[in-house]
Amino acid sequence: MFQSIMSLIISFVCLVGGLFMFSFGLSNVGTQYFSLGPTLLGLVLVVHNVFVLYVTFSKKSGQDTQRTSVPATRTPPKQTPATQTPVTQAPATRTPGKQTQDTSVSDTQAFQIPQTESVSVVHRIFSHMNQTAIDTSFYGSEAYAEAIAAELVPMFAPGASLNDYKAVDEALLFYGDVWIRKHFGPSPELMTTSHIKGDLTEKYRDHDAKVVAAAVDRCVAFIYQKEPNLEQRDVVQAFQQNLVQSNASQNANAETAHLDDADYGLVPQKPVFVAGFPGTHAYLDSLCLSDGTRPTFNRTGSMNVPGIEGPVDAYEVTAGGKSVGRIFVCLYGSSNSTRAPRGFVLR
Repeated sequence: MFQSIMSLIISFVCLVGGLFMFSFGLSNVGTQYFSLGPTLLGLVLVVHNVFVLYVTFSKKSGQDTQRTSVPATRTPPKQTPATQTPVTQAPATRTPGKQTQDTSVSDTQAFQIPQTESVSVVHRIFSHMNQTAIDTSFYGSEAYAEAIAAELVPMFAPGASLNDYKAVDEALLFYGDVWIRKHFGPSPELMTTSHIKGDLTEKYRDHDAKVVAAAVDRCVAFIYQKEPNLEQRDVVQAFQQNLVQSNASQNANAETAHLDDADYGLVPQKPVFVAGFPGTHAYLDSLCLSDGTRPTFNRTGSMNVPGIEGPVDAYEVTAGGKSVGRIFVCLYGSSNSTRAPRGFVLR
């Protein structure tokens, strides 16, 4: 009961936080405070936790209905002859958190397992997990978890079977690591499959890097089957990253050619180079006027400049309600510039 209440509280808090992040992002579109990563994360939190709350209350409603629908004239249990072997109960396999006070036959038999039937390792592992986590990351299916384990166990523990508790537990924990990073990464760039491979290769050092990478691919394939919208999001993000990296390699000379010029960053031909969209936000967030004033930046357009791969973005700089000029930024750089245009400082 306590575990269910805590799950509801956590889901509600995450829902409120997601609503705040998403609404804050929408209200700041076009300003320097807007960030695509937190806005999308807020939307994911809202959708995810609305679904969790809906499933939780639906299950509770169904259980309450089932309890109140038991006829008052239920047939009493039959007496077991003294010579008959009683059915062996297996209370250890009961669903975690569910308390059973009624000792009648119909309620007790729900938890009986014939002596000839074995409890799967996945079921035993699930018995120690939060039910909400099972419903979300494993989509509420033990069969789905069995299929994941069948793919990953031979990779991490060659020769082990699905009856090996340790091997199956590691496989499911690994899948959980991938699922969480795919859904709750701090930014879209850190939710891509390539980044997750590098992240988990570092975490699972006991396994060969190629094995970890292949296991990530298998986990991602499972997730895409259930959530094809994630695959579409990742394809777009991977395309953007590849484009940035490709153009950055061709801008290597342009990045450093005008760092000491007086009009560096103040004309389109000598832009400030940053690393992608996240780099743009980080650079502008750290840029102040020379007197320490924190200005605002409003992107007014972009243009193609000879000798520079990718467009150059123009930003109107405003302080105290007045325009103080423009700066020019190209997001197709290998890293964020450590120089500030004349009249600005990096804090």
